Amino acid sequence: MTIPRVLLTGFPPFSNHPNNVSEEILREISISGIDDLQIVPTLLSVDEPGSREVSSEISRGVGYSAILHLGYSPDSTMIHLERFARNRYSMTVPDNSGRQIKSGLIVEDAPLILETIAPTSLINASLGEKEIVSWSEDAGGFVCNETYFRTLLSASKSNVSPPRALFMHLPGSQFVPIEEQIAVVSIVSRCLCFSTQPELLTTGQNHA
Repeated sequence: MTIPRVLLTGFPPFSNHPNNVSEEILREISISGIDDLQIVPTLLSVDEPGSREVSSEISRGVGYSAILHLGYSPDSTMIHLERFARNRYSMTVPDNSGRQIKSGLIVEDAPLILETIAPTSLINASLGEKEIVSWSEDAGGFVCNETYFRTLLSASKSNVSPPRALFMHLPGSQFVPIEEQIAVVSIVSRCLCFSTQPELLTTGQNHA
């Protein structure tokens, strides 16, 4: 059986935040891995080029079984799985290039909203009663949402089987310990890849 290839992305610190939990988790998983998956860790820049990087790979035909974007949400106390990406800018702070677009479309002549094709029911069942995770319907108006929208748009236009893509907003480690966040990232990554083979979700999970 071919090992699923998962693009796992995170971001460096932005605005006045000294660190970014998504970068830390990306670093940890790049070392420990996730059993039965080939993880491709990628740190995206917090600016327009960073928001385009993954969508450009999809457009060029770079193949992944799944894409899981990780981002830091300073105002969150739990993990949020983003169901939708919206075609809008609403930046309350500048990105790392100094760009701050307060309104307008991300992509002209594109849908106003896109929904992930991630297997939500399987993810819910696999996470069980974890009270540290919930689904969100608004990924915000910063580079996280911009990246997610560009990714979902490119995937929707792909001439091959599109990768399942999902964005996960993470809280600070003072609210949810890093080990627990890594466990959730591992479970969700496997769900994105093995949704047609649920028995594989119970084998050899590596939570670092």
